[in-house]
Amino acid sequence: MFPDITLFIQSLEKACIPASLNRNMDCNKEIPCYYRNNPDGTIRWIWPKHSRKAEYLRFYHISGTKPRLFALIIHLLSKLGLSFLISNGRFSWYTTDDYYNDKLTGNSWAWFSGTIGPDRKAILWKKNPQTGNSVFIKIALTDRAVINLRKESIQINKYKPLVSEKVKIPEAIFTGVTCKQEDVGANTQRTNCIWSLPQQPLLEWMKTNYGIVKGEHAPFLQQIKRRISDIMQQSDPRFDHTFLNNLSLLADSIRDHQQIPLTTAHGDFTPWNVMYNQDQLILVDWELSRDQMPYLFDFFHFIYQSGILIGNKGYAAIRKEIDVVFNQPQWQQLLNNDSNNLYLLEKCYLLETITYYLQVYHLQPQWHKQVSWLLKTWNNALLWHIARENIRSPRKLMLAALNQVLNDKQYALLKWKYKTLASLPEHSDVDICISKTALPGIIQELKSNILVSRMHVNRKTFMQQVELILLDGSLLHIDLLHDFRRKSQTFLSAETLLSRIVKNEYGLNVPAPDDNFKYTWLFYWLNRSDIPQEYLDLFEQHGTTLTNMLQQQYQLPVSNFTEVGKFNQAWYKQVKNTLYKEFNHAIGTKISNLAAYCTDTFLGIFHRRGFVVTFSGVDGAGKSTIIERTRFLIEKCMRRKVIVIRHRPSVLPIISSLRYGKSGAELRAASTLPRKGNNRLWISSFFRFCWYLADYLIGQWIVQFRYVNKGYIVLYDRYYFDFINDARRSNIQLPSSFIRWFYHLMLKPQLNFFLYATPELILSRKQELDYDTISHLTSDYLSLFKKLSTKNSNSQYIPIENNQLNETLNIVLNHIKHISHEKAD
Repeated sequence: MFPDITLFIQSLEKACIPASLNRNMDCNKEIPCYYRNNPDGTIRWIWPKHSRKAEYLRFYHISGTKPRLFALIIHLLSKLGLSFLISNGRFSWYTTDDYYNDKLTGNSWAWFSGTIGPDRKAILWKKNPQTGNSVFIKIALTDRAVINLRKESIQINKYKPLVSEKVKIPEAIFTGVTCKQEDVGANTQRTNCIWSLPQQPLLEWMKTNYGIVKGEHAPFLQQIKRRISDIMQQSDPRFDHTFLNNLSLLADSIRDHQQIPLTTAHGDFTPWNVMYNQDQLILVDWELSRDQMPYLFDFFHFIYQSGILIGNKGYAAIRKEIDVVFNQPQWQQLLNNDSNNLYLLEKCYLLETITYYLQVYHLQPQWHKQVSWLLKTWNNALLWHIARENIRSPRKLMLAALNQVLNDKQYALLKWKYKTLASLPEHSDVDICISKTALPGIIQELKSNILVSRMHVNRKTFMQQVELILLDGSLLHIDLLHDFRRKSQTFLSAETLLSRIVKNEYGLNVPAPDDNFKYTWLFYWLNRSDIPQEYLDLFEQHGTTLTNMLQQQYQLPVSNFTEVGKFNQAWYKQVKNTLYKEFNHAIGTKISNLAAYCTDTFLGIFHRRGFVVTFSGVDGAGKSTIIERTRFLIEKCMRRKVIVIRHRPSVLPIISSLRYGKSGAELRAASTLPRKGNNRLWISSFFRFCWYLADYLIGQWIVQFRYVNKGYIVLYDRYYFDFINDARRSNIQLPSSFIRWFYHLMLKPQLNFFLYATPELILSRKQELDYDTISHLTSDYLSLFKKLSTKNSNSQYIPIENNQLNETLNIVLNHIKHISHEKAD
């Protein structure tokens, strides 16, 4: 016998309905039934075989296209007497003739098995034959459910006199293990969108028993702290440690002195417990209702539950819906126009809801799939609020989240020399060996994390390079390797490495020491580079084992493993031969690896286009320092290739090289102060300008094809703007308006920075120009940038007062990151 059928009979008996699975002297009236299962195979609904109405749909939330279509089909099949087509089986049970005729009204009933868990209750809907009215009978199946039903009855009777006629609450009678409630769903509607509910009664309900207290006097906050303590002590392995830490961090962010609005809350204000009819709000299922709950608790619960359990939309969609609703004036009134209250109240909601349900889930041996949906969305919500309040940086939070993503997978952190993942330094990236089949799931989980505003993936035949742009604009680069190749040379087996992983003292998977060393050593040597000392220090404790490995596997005459720290050309050939014999000797492998290398090289050309950034400014404005630091940060933080060009493309040589030779001209140029040329003739100025103009017109295309199209970020130290505003610096005496006209022929750089400072500050740095010249040039540049910014919408012309190095760098780097991300999209 199906165990859920036995449960069905037991629940009827608890509701004082005579019922038996076998015919006997008392129960001799047979009632044949159909049942429909949940996805996990347990029974969900039971209904009488001969019913021509799908009364069990009273337990189904009909809102949205698919549910409406499903309900329409079910109703049609039932009217045609074909409901067996959607059933999973049938059985019969027996009751008395009297009960069947007088109280059960034949076929007008349906049964719902309830949600499995410590609060489980079955629900029976039936129609009263005398009055024609229908009722729901909730039947407790656990001790906790008995407590909840008693509480629900008390709460209904308590709140019913307090609400206006615009908020309807059903009548309820508690009988020990059941709670009988009137069916108030006739002629009502349901919705998944909170703004579709009648506004006036909704706002009235939200304000029920409204009051404000300090955090230290809010009862729910004290309860949250006790719950978190209990959850930590329970050490349920199903609750991720990082998730619990995030929960604790957010709880600690609410201060005792903060003013927190409190109200009465329904507690389970969801699309399936809320109905409406014209201007009336109808609320059922009151067992989780409480006083002195965070203001707007029901509002958040409605949006979260519908966003998660109806379609599993994720926190990003929930966040957007909350913001859209509260941008409406009528909702702003609920916050007294203080939007900061919205975030505080959402935090309170999250802490109350998460801690309550974690205790419930701890008591459940088996979880339904919606639990994982809830936990993931809640964790993203915690991350968003923690990042928003700068409790912890998005990068550190993302690294901790990466630990969660990898937790149930076979992986190895390569060259890892830090503690936890979150301890990774700011400008460092993560190299991870992972199986190829696990890559799609990891990529999807990273992309769906709320901390990630954008993600770029560079797919290669042996790895995927992931760039995460986080909420604050910071970057995290992750290399996911499923094969180890340098060009067409395989140098290590990923499968073997993953089969020998070990856990370090912080619980992270790392390769076995010899595999880790081989990867690090060969990574640098195949690039003809020395191994950094920091990595040699990392492997020092395994020195003897590694020395023996180098001698035996690679036939290297080493007496100490540190000898391979320095690249050795002679040993390099021996290593290449060993790797060739081990991995690349087969003709099929040669062809496959060569084809893969060619594919990666070809596709790499189109992965991401570069762009041009110019820096202008008078001598002493700080250009050289800013450019050098910008180059370093782009290469280190953004992992982009950079080329720095001084003043012009230099396709054509310096004019003076025709007289003094290249080296002599460069020496004269370096030793001559700017603006000291003695040319005064317009004709020589014209030919000099034509020479430099030709250099720009030709050179810009060479720069475009050689660098920009290959993904470089080109940094110009000075640009054509110098000819316009300071032609004298290039020993040219021509009108600036004449020179400016030819700027139309240039490929416009996307970013142009003019660095300036007060004459006093510049003179304290350099004394190459006088006070008046500095003031005049600065004014001309500001005017030029203002004019160009109105004419060239695809380029940005940005003046920056360069007083503080870090502030200037932040502005420059943020603009470069923004353009870089646009180029990748």
